Amino acid sequence: MNSKINAIFKALTKTRKRIVLVLMVLLVDAYPCAFIYFNNIDEVNIAGAIGPFLLFVAVSAVVGMITFRIMKEGSKAGLFTAVFMMIFMNYMVIQKLINKILPFLSYLLFLILVIVLLVLLFKKINKSEADLYTWCQIITFVCGGLVLFNGLAAIPKVINEHKTVKRLDVSQYAVNKDVKNNVYYFIFDEYGGYENLKYYYGYDNSKFYEDLVSEGFSVSKNTYNREGIMTRDIVPNILNLDYVTDVNKLEKQCLDYLNQPVLYRFFEDMGYQINMINHDNYLLANGCNEISEYKGSSRKNETREMLEKILENSAFDFIDLKIRRQFKHDIDDDKIENIQVVIEDLKNAYKYTDGKPTFTIGYIQLPHNPFIFKSDGTISPDKLYNQWNKKEKYIEQLEYTNSLIKEIVDNIKANDPKATIVFQSDHGARYPYFCMVEYKSDQYNEVVETEKMQNTLNVVYNGEDGKVIDISGLSAINTWRTILNTNYGTNYKMLDEPHDFVFKWYFTDSYR
Repeated sequence: MNSKINAIFKALTKTRKRIVLVLMVLLVDAYPCAFIYFNNIDEVNIAGAIGPFLLFVAVSAVVGMITFRIMKEGSKAGLFTAVFMMIFMNYMVIQKLINKILPFLSYLLFLILVIVLLVLLFKKINKSEADLYTWCQIITFVCGGLVLFNGLAAIPKVINEHKTVKRLDVSQYAVNKDVKNNVYYFIFDEYGGYENLKYYYGYDNSKFYEDLVSEGFSVSKNTYNREGIMTRDIVPNILNLDYVTDVNKLEKQCLDYLNQPVLYRFFEDMGYQINMINHDNYLLANGCNEISEYKGSSRKNETREMLEKILENSAFDFIDLKIRRQFKHDIDDDKIENIQVVIEDLKNAYKYTDGKPTFTIGYIQLPHNPFIFKSDGTISPDKLYNQWNKKEKYIEQLEYTNSLIKEIVDNIKANDPKATIVFQSDHGARYPYFCMVEYKSDQYNEVVETEKMQNTLNVVYNGEDGKVIDISGLSAINTWRTILNTNYGTNYKMLDEPHDFVFKWYFTDSYR
């Protein structure tokens, strides 16, 4: 009888150990997914975390089975698999931290170093005569506790999930509501400001500014949008006349502020219709009249973005760098057709006002890559659409953009001379962002480089009868506050610009 009881007890103990080992690996795999999911639970669905989790489980299953066949012991195989997955899931994080200390360490050398360390760890665990099950229990407890802690911390977000409305109140409406001149606001993504172009390209854009001044424009060569260097962090702020985004949040959380932002509602309150020219459907068109049916989308849904955010820390991002990015230079004909439709709509925006007071918002990814156009507007035949290291490609597209802006100005002034026209960009040309491979850590001044990337286009024409507006040195947000104060009698204060964002150096051996 005792022998049967002992046999049952041993079987239960063995089963319990197996459960703990499997649970340990699952919790190790789950933690990075759970951390990002719970920290963004009010904005995303769980599908974005399940995909990476299943990928990690698949990798750990393969590693675990191979390791167990060699080691013949569950605790040893489980411990090695857990440590392997910790390294695998944080591969790029570890690599970037080491590169801050050893900037000369290439991807290949780091990979060799990791492989050597894993081989040494494998041998040490395999030869160990100690009971490693205790270590497995500790890892299970720690990872389980971390997952539970993040889950509990997310409860307030879940409770308040449906109470959060990303729509700011319009703090001031127009006082002078009799002013009904049309307003055209066009955002040219990646258009470098005067200092930006001089610094990165040695390009003097003075002639462009001089031509606009001769047309009655106020220009600012020293405008900086300092809150970031990404469109998602800047455009929602401009359209809401305030700093509302957070560079540490997911893209969707920032772009939700594009849903009927303050600037649209300001003009709607005056009886304006809102027309929209929307390249790649980047803006939210709720309540707006889209001039054309725009195709494509450069926006990421929350599931895809969270999946990418989790995987970008792992060895999967290393694989992406070496395989998928080899094909990044190709674009299809639809992208060329899409931008040509947007260009024609920008040229003819004045035709769609239908005699009504109209605020026209236009967004175009130009001179942003892909570098499709030569200076004369013809399609580039070499198809080097994303090669930022070919500096002439950006400049050619910039020069075409300049001619496009001049044509837009001519068309509006000839047909709608009293209109206000505003051309701005979100950020300048982000050469270090795309070409960090060309910078050594001790040669990269993050404060200087960040500021240069934040220098933007900012020019305003206030109509043939309008008051000249001084916008020199104003951010895009403060420029719009000044326009509203000047034309509509509001009393918006100038906002202090944030200066805490810097784009840090990171090691890479390839162009982004």
